[in-house]
Amino acid sequence: MYFHGEGVPQNYTEALLWFRKAADQGNAKAQYGIGYMYHNGKGVPQNNAEALRWNLLSAKQGYAKAQSNIGTLYYYGHGVGQDYTESLRWYRLAADQGDAPAQEDLGSMYYYGHVVTQDDAQAVNWYRKAAEQGYAKAQFDLGYMYNHGRGVTQSRTEALRWYRKAAAQGDEYAKRALRFKMSAWDIVFLSIKLLASLYFLIFSQLPKN
Repeated sequence: MYFHGEGVPQNYTEALLWFRKAADQGNAKAQYGIGYMYHNGKGVPQNNAEALRWNLLSAKQGYAKAQSNIGTLYYYGHGVGQDYTESLRWYRLAADQGDAPAQEDLGSMYYYGHVVTQDDAQAVNWYRKAAEQGYAKAQFDLGYMYNHGRGVTQSRTEALRWYRKAAAQGDEYAKRALRFKMSAWDIVFLSIKLLASLYFLIFSQLPKN
């Protein structure tokens, strides 16, 4: 409640105090909360090593959000040496529990071929799992795959559908993709109208029998 300011004024110091009380009793969600605060510098100095320590305590109890965060810390080498293999392992643990951010990240590892064989079909599989949960970043990714025909049959209709879902949640990449596609289609539409006008103009000038 203190962390999000629900029913009380937002207060990270109070949030940390109550998180610690619960974390000291082994509460996985509270341990994750402390890790999140250290990772993002909320109420405490930003400290990736502490973020990793608290997330590990939570993740070892099977808490998916903590497992996903550990995957991210290993992926970027924050608070620990960069290690794509460890990142993959933690992302997969979280993704298999249905964690949407982890599913999207796992999809991206297949997309880029980081310590796995590059596989667009697998990337689409994981992007779709996250996108269907409403995760905007994955919705954009899935739209991109449809737009370029990677891992799926190319479909501009499906690309637009997923771009719109992501844009509705504020995803800037999706908004830019929609602006580009709409402007491109407007040009095509106007070109067709111009050609049609020229066609009728030319034929209207021809002598009539």
